[in-house]
Amino acid sequence: MSTLSPTAGELDDQSWCRLSRVLDEFERLWQRHADPPPGIAAMKLPPPGDPLRGRVLIELVKTDQEYRWRGGEPRKLAIYLKDWPELHSSTATQELLEAEIVTRFAYEDPIPPVAQIRKEIENRFSREVWQSIDIGSRSEEHTSELQSH
Repeated sequence: MSTLSPTAGELDDQSWCRLSRVLDEFERLWQRHADPPPGIAAMKLPPPGDPLRGRVLIELVKTDQEYRWRGGEPRKLAIYLKDWPELHSSTATQELLEAEIVTRFAYEDPIPPVAQIRKEIENRFSREVWQSIDIGSRSEEHTSELQSH
């Protein structure tokens, strides 16, 4: 599998600070946006070639997607991949797909059956991307989380 950027756990303190600043600003934009929402293009991203650029993009996509689903304007990963072709590495796509699944279980109403989500994902992505994602466990995690609240 190709990689795009360091994982969140591989970031040093300085990189964490840079990432946090961008994400905090993006969340502030979302919280005060009128219409349309700000979108990732509104952010000052690290330049191409910066080792943090991929991680920033991944985290911005996760944040943007969550705000959109929560607000009733779902946006699936394919749109982000079209807008940001540099996210087309197997590991980035897999990480973002897992985040989309978690977001769907949190905000989609009604939540589609696991089999329906699995079939949709198998039709949208290569086997290399989806084969290691356990959608059923994501559903169980979400269900137990809801029951504990």
